[in-house]
Amino acid sequence: MSLRIVFMGTPDCARPSMEGLLERGHSLMVVCQPDRQRGRGRRVGQPPVKLCCDAHGLPLIQPHSVNTEEAHSLIAEFDPDLYCVVAFGQILKPDTLSIPRLGAINLHFSLLPRWRGAAPVEYAIWHGDAVTGVSTQFMVQALDAGDVIFQAEEPIRPTDTAGDLMERLSALGAEVLAETVRLIELGEARAEPQDPAGVTLAPRIKPEEGEIDWHADADSIARHIRAFNPRPGCHTQWADTSVKLWRAWPQDGEGEPGEVLAIEGDTLVLAAGQGAVALAEVQPEGRARQTGRDFANGRHLAPGHRLPAPHRSELRPAARQES
Repeated sequence: MSLRIVFMGTPDCARPSMEGLLERGHSLMVVCQPDRQRGRGRRVGQPPVKLCCDAHGLPLIQPHSVNTEEAHSLIAEFDPDLYCVVAFGQILKPDTLSIPRLGAINLHFSLLPRWRGAAPVEYAIWHGDAVTGVSTQFMVQALDAGDVIFQAEEPIRPTDTAGDLMERLSALGAEVLAETVRLIELGEARAEPQDPAGVTLAPRIKPEEGEIDWHADADSIARHIRAFNPRPGCHTQWADTSVKLWRAWPQDGEGEPGEVLAIEGDTLVLAAGQGAVALAEVQPEGRARQTGRDFANGRHLAPGHRLPAPHRSELRPAARQES
């Protein structure tokens, strides 16, 4: 037995879930975001889910809003049993959610109710969580607030970037989503309400939140850098140059925040508010990525040099509770 599923998703992290449903014999119609201009050249790029959809010959629509009458008409023609939503990027209104006979489910990349919102993977690393995971939920109008059907945990490794962790969660999520659909198909899905006391929020991250506060402790700075890799990237200012920071780790050291302590191997070691941070991969504005050593050599840096390090404590994250 297979279901007629409208799959809504846009980025690469949604692709394994879509392919997992296809492998299990379900009939899919796909909805993703429109093509958009990207990068410095402003070239129009197609969403990864669209490219995958084309490869499988699936019906596809790309509405600017899925909540329009035109989109509803196209979806209703497919006569769906179920929606499966994975990182789609649009809020579904009640009349949109009401179309499929079995309802709508969402795969979210956290252990709900922790980290509701657009950036759960980034916030989990940024806050130093030891474990995260994936959740499926029945969708309601409130963001990520539906009853939870199925969850699976995934440990966060000390060297994980957001990109590393998302890759594993995408694969895990595909399995969890497929199992959730199987339970719904059999009428065996059981859902539990989320505990309001455990709700924390992970809103969309703004590029300016990537500025490093060198007065923070070294562990926090290293987590910040890993959490913002690959997007939007952390940055710091050195003289007249904005420098993106891609790979770093904490280590022992003492000095004034932002002070060069050493050039060790391929790293540039800077003092933090507590401890030190070894910068292994950086990217000066308008340049390619390079090692911390190459950056230091190009700028003739030596121990005792110091970058400007104003207090930016407002950039250090607090686990926001839902009000």
